[in-house]
Amino acid sequence: MKSFHLLLKNSTSARKFMIFTILFYMCMFTSKTIHPLWFQQNKALVAFGFSYTAMAIAGSLSFFTGFLGDRLGSTLSLRIGVLVYGLGLLMRIYTHSMLIVVSSGFIAGLGASLVIVSLRYWILDLVQEDDRATVVSIHTTGINTGTAIGTLGAGFLAMILGAPSFSYPTVLVLSAILCGFTAFLVPNMQTRNVEKQDKQKGRWQDHLLISTGVVFFGMMSGLSVSMLAPFLPIILKEQGFNIAALGIIIAATSIIRAISAPFFSNKKFNQHKVAYFFFAELITGMLVLMLTYQLPAIMVVFAFLLRSFLLTISVICEELIQLSLFPSHLVGFFFGLLQSAFFIGDALGGSLGGWLFQLHTHYALFVSGGITILNSVLFPLFYTLVQSVNRSSKEGAIDEKARKSIS
Repeated sequence: MKSFHLLLKNSTSARKFMIFTILFYMCMFTSKTIHPLWFQQNKALVAFGFSYTAMAIAGSLSFFTGFLGDRLGSTLSLRIGVLVYGLGLLMRIYTHSMLIVVSSGFIAGLGASLVIVSLRYWILDLVQEDDRATVVSIHTTGINTGTAIGTLGAGFLAMILGAPSFSYPTVLVLSAILCGFTAFLVPNMQTRNVEKQDKQKGRWQDHLLISTGVVFFGMMSGLSVSMLAPFLPIILKEQGFNIAALGIIIAATSIIRAISAPFFSNKKFNQHKVAYFFFAELITGMLVLMLTYQLPAIMVVFAFLLRSFLLTISVICEELIQLSLFPSHLVGFFFGLLQSAFFIGDALGGSLGGWLFQLHTHYALFVSGGITILNSVLFPLFYTLVQSVNRSSKEGAIDEKARKSIS
């Protein structure tokens, strides 16, 4: 917590990073909340569905936007990304031209993908590896804070502005304009100018082990999230909670994630990130399995809040592990590939989750909990394997250099 506040106090770029993250996600979720309501108002929900699909397709192309980000550089990628995303948000005011509706979804998806991937450059630019936990916790706090403000603020702003025919498009336009203005918060960064030895590590094809792991664990993550997250209200309802209680519990989990992230920002946390990830994921999976039993209300609430807290730990640890694994000159590509794989897993998990919940809630909980527990073991093993291979490669290169110098 102390390092979290110290970095924000002493670094202008860190403060801009947090404000940018909050504002970007606030714009995203403000628009995301009003978008379907505006299309419903205009009896155009079919068109909304096509727009959403186009956005998902664009999101699945994150490997391309990541590759593009590596070529454009950190500062330019972020500035172009927010402007493109803002344009996509602005086009959401049009509801009856299928061409514009689909284009808006695709443009917004590409812009959001470029921003989300390129934010990792900012993390690399801010601090050295030992202090990355601080910036990743700032990133996580910004995402959760912006999401909460955007979701709550959208409804209040629409209510204050009056009739939906005026308030909905006004909120959509305001969120698009504010998103565009966040480009001014992006500083000039040097992350793209990596050392020569980094550039000599080669293309992504030279890192096939990492590429394979990124695809596998990205899909696994998307699968586990989409099999559970959309169905949380159903789980709570089957545990005996009413509609009002559902909203309170789900809102409380978001608050827990927002306020807990700053506590995981010190160097020791970064040093033991693999162990923290293992225990957080393992206990999270066990909590999900625990929900297969009919539990007292207080136990269910405790399980949900603890799961939210542990998810914060695992998300921060996972990003720290990824940042330490990915070559710095290929950060955009690998995070883009990860995001693409996540979207594929997300699509599969949504369909599989719906089918399993239809059969019986317990089936879905068993599969979701099992995947999480499996991930707690396999991801640390993958990290250890990559580190071992990298060590062997370095030792081999040193031996080769020594032999050449002798000869």
